Amino acid sequence: MKFLKKNGNPMPKFFGELAGEAKSGKMDRREFLAMASAFGASAATAYSMIDMTLPTPAFAQEGKKGGV
Repeated sequence: MKFLKKNGNPMPKFFGELAGEAKSGKMDRREFLAMASAFGASAATAYSMIDMTLPTPAFAQEGKKGGV
């Protein structure tokens, strides 16, 4: 898949390698996001490069009877 920067230009090719490292755990997710944004990628593009597009649902715990 071809990824584009905010201005419509293609992302540098080495970002595919960096995304692979982030997926495999060799690179921290935050480090990858920082590098991608420094080179002009939006957060949505960077997250999609590492297959983190959908948030996981969070559910509330059941309340306890009897107060605090």
